[in-house]
Amino acid sequence: MKKYYPFMAIGVVFGVVMFFCFFLQLSGQVSFSTKGFAVDSEGQLYVGREGEIAVLKDGECVRTISPRTSRSYVFTITDEQTILLSTSSTVYTMDLSGNVLTEQPDEGTKVYNQLQHKKSFTDVHGAKYTMRSPWGRTSVYKDGVRIYEIPTLDYIVRILLIVSVVGGLVASAITAYLRFSKQTTCDGETIEKE
Repeated sequence: MKKYYPFMAIGVVFGVVMFFCFFLQLSGQVSFSTKGFAVDSEGQLYVGREGEIAVLKDGECVRTISPRTSRSYVFTITDEQTILLSTSSTVYTMDLSGNVLTEQPDEGTKVYNQLQHKKSFTDVHGAKYTMRSPWGRTSVYKDGVRIYEIPTLDYIVRILLIVSVVGGLVASAITAYLRFSKQTTCDGETIEKE
C-alpha cells in the first residue's frame, strides 16, 4: 500500500462532508450568515438569513418575509414601520409584511455599505440591541442579555464546513508531498519513495 493512500482517503471524507454542508445551505436547510437584524415597535425581532427575513416573537418564528432577491442583502427597520433593504445595486422600501413600497438604485452602494456594518439597534422604547459572534455563533443581545442565537444545526454545519475545507486542503497537501517527493541516495541519484 502506498504511503499516501490513507491521506487521500481522509481527503475524500472531508470532500463528502464539504459537499453535504453546501447541499444543506443551497437547499435552504441552514444559513451560514446573518444579513442584519432590527426590532419593530411591538418588540418583534427581525433576523435576516439567506433567502428570508425571520420575524421572531419571544424566540419563536411567527412568520418569514421574502427579501425579494436571491443576491446578498442587508436591511434595517426605519420609522418603526418600514423595512429598508439594499442589495448593493437596489434599495427597497417595504412594509413590515414584505410588500414593496418603493424601489430605487443604490447610488455607489452607499446604503448597502452603511447597513452592512450596523451591529447595533435602538428601538422606540430606548432598548439597545447588539449583534455579536462569539466563536462564530451569531447572537443578538438586548441590553446585554442574549435573546437570539443562530440555530444549533446552522452553527454545527458552519463549523463542519470550515473543518472540512481546512482538513481537505491539509490532506491534499500531504498526499501530494508523499506522492511526488523524491528521495536522494548517497551517490546523488533520485528515486521515487515507495
